[in-house]
Amino acid sequence: MSKAKSQTSRRPSRGTLLALKQQAERDYRDGSYDKADAGWLEIFESFPTQRSTASIFRARIARRQGRVDDAIDNYRAALEALPDHGEALRYVFGQYAAQGDIESASRLRDQLAAENPDSKGLAIAEAFIAQGRGQIDDMLAGLKAATGRWHDEVLHVQYIDGLRHAQRYDEALEAIDTALARFPDSVRLENRRAAAIRSLLSRAVADGERDLARIIHQTGYSGLESVV
Repeated sequence: MSKAKSQTSRRPSRGTLLALKQQAERDYRDGSYDKADAGWLEIFESFPTQRSTASIFRARIARRQGRVDDAIDNYRAALEALPDHGEALRYVFGQYAAQGDIESASRLRDQLAAENPDSKGLAIAEAFIAQGRGQIDDMLAGLKAATGRWHDEVLHVQYIDGLRHAQRYDEALEAIDTALARFPDSVRLENRRAAAIRSLLSRAVADGERDLARIIHQTGYSGLESVV
């Protein structure tokens, strides 16, 4: 047998890849995370074109198991081929911000900037770095600008959540209405609208209800009438 034929015979087939993926997905659904991780690792090692996908799934498994560093490492491996992958970007930079590891976040941000200085991924990175530094106004300004540039529902959600955490509920409601105009069937945006209204209601009640009529009028939220 020739060397070329020998190499071909040892190369994993598409059928093998499909079988490995199906088994890894079943193991994940069944909660057999170690087996699922082993399956995705085999895919990573045997199929070079599947490495980004395998890294994403291995990161999700690591998150399930509470292995934060492994999740970061796998998401970063995915980002080498998919620098705008929203899930990977938000987890990695979110963890760096939560840990106060601005140095690691800045190094990865610089890497993204070198590859594409005008990318959605870079905008997400800048927002999380600002958050980690406690520069909330800068974070929100960056996210607001990003929502105007990219048609990305999750960017809108990130901006809205930032406004809610900053207790800027009026602005959050405006941002939600803007997002719903672009994504009218979004359940998570509707849920955030209801949550923001409830927060406004609680604040209005605490302030002596002087803002309650205005809130009802502006939002048209029928659930508030019973509280008046």
